[in-house]
Amino acid sequence: MLRDNLHGLELDPRCTQIAAFALAFAAWKSDGYRTLPLPHVACSGIAISGSLEQWRTLAGGDLRLETTLERLYHLFKDAPTLGSLIDPRSVSASDPLFGDAVVGVTRAASLLAGQYTLVATNVPYLAQGKQDERLTRFADTNH
Repeated sequence: MLRDNLHGLELDPRCTQIAAFALAFAAWKSDGYRTLPLPHVACSGIAISGSLEQWRTLAGGDLRLETTLERLYHLFKDAPTLGSLIDPRSVSASDPLFGDAVVGVTRAASLLAGQYTLVATNVPYLAQGKQDERLTRFADTNH
């Protein structure tokens, strides 16, 4: 179940940790303690850290990787506001990426790009007048 069927995204990093632990604890309760596969749970609301130039430097001169990192940077720069509304399917994930921030972003991107049989969500209600300008602009453009 953990390896193939359950995938989760959360805006809050702490809630992501709690969800991953809850999944592991439930598995241990049902079958006893054992090594488990890494759950497919990621935080889609973590702000990009570092400058775009720092991200480009991670590519080490590899133009294809630099382009991918630049796309990821721009795609996730508004992650704390847009979260799971981000659509990463235009970004290639075939390059070997590294660094804590990059790994987290690519994990969230991978989950966001997936196709699922069932999607259950707890969509928070936020009146348009209270929305951040970026969220309002995104909703107007895409929906």
